[in-house]
Amino acid sequence: IWPNITERKDALPDAEEWDGKPGKIADLER
Repeated sequence: IWPNITERKDALPDAEEWDGKPGKIADLER
């Protein structure tokens, strides 16, 4: 069981670039 998320962190610096970008799943790195 995962713990509840109780705190919010700041967005990453490039979050606006990725917001709403279509096909971004193909750009993810593992």
